[in-house]
Amino acid sequence: MLVRVDNPKDVKFAETTAAPAFGEIANFILNYLQIPPSRQ
Repeated sequence: MLVRVDNPKDVKFAETTAAPAFGEIANFILNYLQIPPSRQ
């Protein structure tokens, strides 16, 4: 999965924009696919 932020405002590092978005999307997908926590 790739998270891309075009023209970010007031940020210098990916951990403040793309990383949280990646985590939320990944968590949603794992829950949607009903993958148990032991497999994550």
